[in-house]
Amino acid sequence: PLGSNFKVNDDEGSAYQWTSSISTDGSGNFVITWEDTRNGDYDIYAQRYSSNGTAEGSNFKVNDDEGCTLNWFFPSISTDGSGNFVITWTDFRGFYDIYAQRFLSDGTPLGTNFRVTNTGDGLQSFPDVKLWNNRIYNTWQDNRVGGTGFDIWANVLDWEDPVAIIDDEAIPSVFTLHQNY
Repeated sequence: PLGSNFKVNDDEGSAYQWTSSISTDGSGNFVITWEDTRNGDYDIYAQRYSSNGTAEGSNFKVNDDEGCTLNWFFPSISTDGSGNFVITWTDFRGFYDIYAQRFLSDGTPLGTNFRVTNTGDGLQSFPDVKLWNNRIYNTWQDNRVGGTGFDIWANVLDWEDPVAIIDDEAIPSVFTLHQNY
């Protein structure tokens, strides 16, 4: 062992913490994320560390849905070589969807939470995320296709504007109106 165990969550109450995930950058700095009940509901929290295990700042809440009394589960995290990171989780803002938040290497949020999945139907959960080459690679469990149970879905989003990627083949290039019969 290189050191001793240390507590990650910095709350002093009787909150529960669950399902942690960890990711490192190219220099060995790391970020840990988890579910946390310190505010009464399950929220997603995170903590940044230097490569020697020294905490950088304090725990911070990832989901930005203030005043909402629902629960968020199953966080996943990925960090690029320069320390930028993205956290995904199962989020209930009407249906169970996959949401994400981007962060710069110093822990500053980049934009606001955004929906990873492109539908509000069904149940999407258990996300996994990888950040590489300015792309966000996502996969999750999804039951949007009726009668098939759960399937595994995925997408690739752009780091700079993750909600703007559009499949060019899905956009019609010509519109035609035919006589009805």
